[in-house]
Formats: sequence, structure tokens, C-alpha cells
Amino acid sequence: MADYRCYLVNNLDQIQSATNLECAEDSEAMLQAGELAQSQSLTVEIWSGARLVGRVPHAETWRL
Repeated sequence: MADYRCYLVNNLDQIQSATNLECAEDSEAMLQAGELAQSQSLTVEIWSGARLVGRVPHAETWRL
């Protein structure tokens, strides 16, 4: 298992809060971050130490 840190950021890229995840791999962390982004209506950045794993925009950001 690996430790990940998720930063919830607003549309100005300001950190609103952060949470820790423990996942088997990056893809699992991205899935959990996607659920977090939807539930919080904020974009989520996922980090593993100093490595940016990915960024998941909340639904309002990419909805047509």
C-alpha cells in the first residue's frame, strides 16, 4: 500500500482542505479522488510524496 495526499482546490487553485489516502496503486488513488471531487464539488490534486499523480476536476468544470 502507498500513501497519497489529496488537496481539494477551488477554481482559483487555492487549497481548501487536504486528506490522506492509502491505496494499492495510482489508479486506485485516482478513482477515490474522483469520488472525492464529485462529493465536495472541488478539484482534487493527488500527490505521492513530491510526485503529482494526477488532477481530477469536479463535475462543474468539465460539464457541457
